[in-house]
Amino acid sequence: MTVDRPTLSRDQALQLLERLDDATLARLALDITSTDETSDAVEAFRDLLGPAPIREELAAWAGAAAVQNQADRALTLAGALSRAAVASLLGCSDQAVSAKRAAGRLVALHRGREWLFPAWQFAAEADQGLLPGLSTLIARYPAGVVSLTLFMLTPSDELDGQRPVEALRTGAGERVEQLVESLGAV
Repeated sequence: MTVDRPTLSRDQALQLLERLDDATLARLALDITSTDETSDAVEAFRDLLGPAPIREELAAWAGAAAVQNQADRALTLAGALSRAAVASLLGCSDQAVSAKRAAGRLVALHRGREWLFPAWQFAAEADQGLLPGLSTLIARYPAGVVSLTLFMLTPSDELDGQRPVEALRTGAGERVEQLVESLGAV
């Protein structure tokens, strides 16, 4: 049985490609530049890349992106808490922690057979031990856990040099939400 692949218009392909992270874009670049296919999506991708890139340059780009992704992931996991530690911190069961993660009320990264929860999302002084506005932030942030962690821990000019995690702790949740909304509009 043959399955027809969906086709994309040039505009749809460009919109999709603009949302890809560097590592995925590099892998796709290697695949597309090594094919003779000439669909609208392939042509749109080639337009996005500009002049025909050299395969070795794309491989180097993919390698650099992979190294950066590993470093970003390591930063996200630095100081991350196990599910049991989060349960103890929040005064609930391990299963309740898993339910909060599944419901989008906590973020976590999978490492091996366990979930690890970045520490920035917890605030002992806050209601229920969670950073104020966390659920809204998780729901609205336009990328994954690693990107969200980098966003939360990086000082922002839009927040007068404050890191978003600090802004949320000091009651500037609306400003952080506006910043997140502007990220999604890019």
